[in-house]
Amino acid sequence: MARVNDPTAPLNVRSQPEVAEGNIVGQLDDRVWVTVIGQESGWWRISDPESGWISQNLTDSSCNEMVARVEFPANATRVRLSDRIVGAGFHEYRLEAAAQQMMTITALNDSPLPFVRAPNGREITDGASMRGRSTWSGQLPATGEYILEYNSNFQGFEYETEIEIR
Repeated sequence: MARVNDPTAPLNVRSQPEVAEGNIVGQLDDRVWVTVIGQESGWWRISDPESGWISQNLTDSSCNEMVARVEFPANATRVRLSDRIVGAGFHEYRLEAAAQQMMTITALNDSPLPFVRAPNGREITDGASMRGRSTWSGQLPATGEYILEYNSNFQGFEYETEIEIR
């Protein structure tokens, strides 16, 4: 998925991945979602809402599936996560923590909170973000790898979240 980001919209949809006279087959309004099915030399091949080619640099897109490890700097108890998901996808952050430590997650700038999974796979935030909360705090139940998950079904979103472990 990508979203049209054209300051001079509408964006031309072309029959071939090139600017050439007579190859415009449609136009898209700014902020419209498109389904990307291929890429070639700075062009996206799209299938929906029209079939054809659009200039990649006139769209917003991101890595929609990401898994990353979170490392706290020496002597730090906080780290900030920020990124965006365009369209459907997930970002997953993994970090090591010990039983009985306190984890506090704060969503900044109207961001959603992530779901947090304990080492046994159980979700421990009780869907705080789904309940409209902007912070969650809890004592960690076990030592091991915790997973913070951001999931997008379609529209995508930006997030900025502060994670504190003490």
